[in-house]
Amino acid sequence: GPTSPTGANNGGLGPQMQILKVVNGSSTVLATMNPGTFPGGGTRLPMRVTADGTSLRFEVDLNRDGSFANTEGISATDSAFSTGNVGFWAFDNSGPVFDDLVVSLLDSDDD
Repeated sequence: GPTSPTGANNGGLGPQMQILKVVNGSSTVLATMNPGTFPGGGTRLPMRVTADGTSLRFEVDLNRDGSFANTEGISATDSAFSTGNVGFWAFDNSGPVFDDLVVSLLDSDDD
């Protein structure tokens, strides 16, 4: 399902990251964390989503260099689907932009 960093109304705790599963228009929160403060507007933050079997992981690269050496992230497991889509959603933010989305298969050890 879609994975999203959100600025949802969470009691004034600041940004919130969630992994959501969406089925027939209904969303289920699989994991939530309040990561502290993200850099301000206009800052590019590389993000990575990994789905491997039942394991889901969402990370934001705080170094902003694509190395993912310093990340904020959350993980969840869900075995409901073996295939699906990835999406990004922002709520209650002032104009976030998602750019340069790349989806690729993980390397497989089954070869």
